[in-house]
Amino acid sequence: MKLGLLPAGSVVFADANILAYHFTRVTPTADLCTAFLRRAAGGEIRAITSSMVVAEVIHRAIVYEAARTLSVPKEALITYLKGHPDVIQGLSQHLDVASELARMKVDIKPVDHVDLHGSKRFRREYGLMTNDSLVPAVMKRHKIIHLATNDRDFERVSGIRVWRPTL
Repeated sequence: MKLGLLPAGSVVFADANILAYHFTRVTPTADLCTAFLRRAAGGEIRAITSSMVVAEVIHRAIVYEAARTLSVPKEALITYLKGHPDVIQGLSQHLDVASELARMKVDIKPVDHVDLHGSKRFRREYGLMTNDSLVPAVMKRHKIIHLATNDRDFERVSGIRVWRPTL
């Protein structure tokens, strides 16, 4: 379903790609993701995410900013950054991610041992990778059925309504 059609009053989990599109502005759907976050900031919908998702978004922001400013091939970028901590210290875009999400009223839930155990089911039943399996585990614990994501893998998980940023 189209993200822009998410009904007012909905409680929705925001996946990493939705947040990353907003912060990096790299896809044609970035504006749709920003509009989604503006709806949350305005109280029209309630957006929730997890600390694990935010960590992933911060990581993506670091890599994106480094890719824009360095002449390092993409496939070597992570290795380069790990060997050059001074470069990471000079990057700044990632520093505002958590506070910007708070300003936009995105509720960041912690990931705990209950979620880690619960995520096993989603890896086993639906073949989700580790970080992805934590998304429905956190959603289940907080009784959330709506998921804002651009990851089609979640469409095979029963009990989740996927809302994608499509034009």
